[in-house]
Amino acid sequence: MTQIAGWAGHPAQDAGEAAAYLGARASGHSATGSGWACRGPHVATGDGLSVVVRGEPVWRTGEAAIRSAANPAAAIHAAFQRHGKGLLQSLYGSFAFAAIDQKSGAT
Repeated sequence: MTQIAGWAGHPAQDAGEAAAYLGARASGHSATGSGWACRGPHVATGDGLSVVVRGEPVWRTGEAAIRSAANPAAAIHAAFQRHGKGLLQSLYGSFAFAAIDQKSGAT
């Protein structure tokens, strides 16, 4: 089973060791920044926001930018940029995601 993994803040060990730990726990794509990292099957990053997703979310919206996104992380990224945490009102299904907003420092 493919997992998502990551950290925000400063890892207890060396950054290289922490990256190896992530790689051993989750396969797929990764994104890193100052004081955070994430890894999983779907990753989207840009405009100060990074999203990692496992599973297939289902949307209750007709917004083209969300429905036509390249992968689930890109769809959640687009929805978060438009609706913030309100995106959860349009989302259901079997999935897990984490979002790291580098502008606000929120996870």
